[in-house]
Amino acid sequence: MRVLAIHGSPHNGHTLKLVQRFESVIKKLGPVDFEYLSVKDLDIKSCRGCFSCITRGEDLCPQKNDSLPDFLGKLDGADGVVFAAPTYMYNVPALMKNLMDRLSYLGHRPRYVGKPAVVMSTTCGIGLKEGLNNLAFGTAGAWGFNVAGRIGARTHPFSFDRQSRKKLEAALERTARRFHKALSRKGPPAADFGNLMRFRVISQSALHSREFFPADYAYYIESGKKYYFTPSRIGFLDDIWSRILASIIGRSMKKSRRKVDMNMKFLDW
Repeated sequence: MRVLAIHGSPHNGHTLKLVQRFESVIKKLGPVDFEYLSVKDLDIKSCRGCFSCITRGEDLCPQKNDSLPDFLGKLDGADGVVFAAPTYMYNVPALMKNLMDRLSYLGHRPRYVGKPAVVMSTTCGIGLKEGLNNLAFGTAGAWGFNVAGRIGARTHPFSFDRQSRKKLEAALERTARRFHKALSRKGPPAADFGNLMRFRVISQSALHSREFFPADYAYYIESGKKYYFTPSRIGFLDDIWSRILASIIGRSMKKSRRKVDMNMKFLDW
């Protein structure tokens, strides 16, 4: 089993130590190969915010000839991923945020549905919850990963006492067991309701806004994807409820099309 640990800090500090501790814990459960990839060592050009990757397709990104294709290749080859970055001012560091921005199209067209992930963060001050949320929802979850757990640590000397260390060790053990179980799973994974709703809603959006999001239309409609991003086990009740909710949202989108032309004229200045 191959695990890719993405280290999103500008230096080697507490966050890297936390990942290394997690590696030592999970390896007690069975053979796992860890590979570390530091974002600071990659050449990732700054996102220009042109929105082309989302609307027309990632191949039209104006930032070419950098490390992003190699980075995606590493993700493709991993059985599971650890996303680790410290929390700076309630968010991830700038270099990690730029990576998230460059891959924002994966929020529309997830590439890693069914793969397990763990998110980790450390902070000396406040904002740990927000930092973990950014990694769990804005990165791993947005790209399609099933987040098996979150691990956070406050490293200020006044905060990291014996009790905090004990809680952190328990979280490492608990998350390692979950992650290892997900890595060892055979057969197609079960579709979680959140990703199922995302598939149904974005496919409805692609259907009703083809001219604005041709890349989504090609991904969901022209490719023939009918039920989910990848072959998966879909629960009966989840399937029924997601279809009902998506149908309601789809009708609302259809009605809203009357306002689109007027809104676009207003924005065209």
